[in-house]
Order: sequence, then structure tokens, then C-alpha cells
Amino acid sequence: IDYWKDGREVNDNIAMIYEYDVDRDDDGFEMIPPRDERQKRSQINRGYTVRMTYSSICANGRRDYNELFQGDRGSILVTEQKGCAVFPEPAAKGDWNKVEEATADDAQKEAEGIVAGISRNYKDEAYHTGVPIEVLNDLGESFAAGGVRSVDRMQFTSFANDIRTGGTPKANEIVGLMTAIAGFSAVKAMETGSTVDIDPALAEFDFETPDPFRFDFFEEDKTNAKEEKA
Repeated sequence: IDYWKDGREVNDNIAMIYEYDVDRDDDGFEMIPPRDERQKRSQINRGYTVRMTYSSICANGRRDYNELFQGDRGSILVTEQKGCAVFPEPAAKGDWNKVEEATADDAQKEAEGIVAGISRNYKDEAYHTGVPIEVLNDLGESFAAGGVRSVDRMQFTSFANDIRTGGTPKANEIVGLMTAIAGFSAVKAMETGSTVDIDPALAEFDFETPDPFRFDFFEEDKTNAKEEKA
């Protein structure tokens, strides 16, 4: 508690790191295509760990609430006030294979060109070339950036439609349970000052429950995902 020194017990600054192990059989596992003929698909597509950093700090009106997803092919920025955008990761100019095959002097120049290209792109192009993303709810209605009301309207509209049609919201009760478990684990980690292991069995039952991992794909992406996983 750094700012609100008025007797409150809830922290005004929080920084958390969540780590989730992802295996090949898990929903959402992303296959990585080989970047070189010497790479074996089975080796580069082993299980991996996804790390999520959560922070809630004292701020003013300069920044909106946002979530940033970073990958090797780009970043996705999700905000409530300004909409969503994807920032494609720029490709470095040059070929590392040429570095291995070239003479010492040529190899040095080729490597310097690649590194310089990466540095230049990371500082400039990747930051300024955000492409707006149109977000649709389950009814195919577009979300127009314009404040929290727009976000809430999408959720409530979809929820009301599920009641009418007997559907299941994407943010169903199992999603809520898993969210609560993550939150309570965070509180425990802050109180004890140590790492807390989350037991997956806390969200597992011996009867059928709604799927908390529902992914939407374009048809061509869905087909490719099945082929890659196969």
C-alpha cells in the first residue's frame, strides 16, 4: 500500500506472474513450423510454458485498461476504450544460412545487417503499424470502441441470447470458478510472499461441465489447425 495510507487493507499496487504449462494435447496448443530444414518438428513442438504478467497499479487518465498478448509473429492489444489492434512482428532482412556459408568478412556484414534490421524494426515499425481488429459477439454484432458500456452491452446481449436459445455463455460457471481460483491463489501468494501452485483438480468434476476453453476460428484456420495437430 503505497498511496492510499488511510487504513485500508487492499493493496493499491499489485504485480503477479502466472505460469501455465501447455502440452500438445491441450486446446489452444500452437504448432510452430520449422524455420530451418535442420529443425525437427517433433523437437520444436514440445510442450511449453505460457507466462502472463498481471499488474494493477496506481495510475491516472493517461492509460486505459488493456491486455497485451505477445508472440513471435506479433502482438495483440485489447482495450475497452480504444478498441483492439494487432501489431505484426516485422521480419528481419537477411538470411542466417548465408552467415554460415560466407567468408568471415561477409558473414560479419550479413549478421550485422540482420541484427540492425531487427533493432530498427522493433523500435519503429512494430510500434506504429497497428492494424485495427473488428470484435464480434456471438450474434455477429460488431463492437465499436466507445467505452465500457459497449463491452458490457456485448456481454449482456450474448447472455440474454443464451437464455432464449438454451446456449452456454463463453464466460460460463467453470470460467468463473477458474478465475476465482487464480484470484485467491494470487492473494495467497501476496500474503505469504512465496510461489503458489494451482492444483488443476480444483476445477475438475466427475460429471459433465461446460467447456471453459472455447476458441473461434475462421474456417480455413480451423482446417489448418486440425491438419497441424494431426
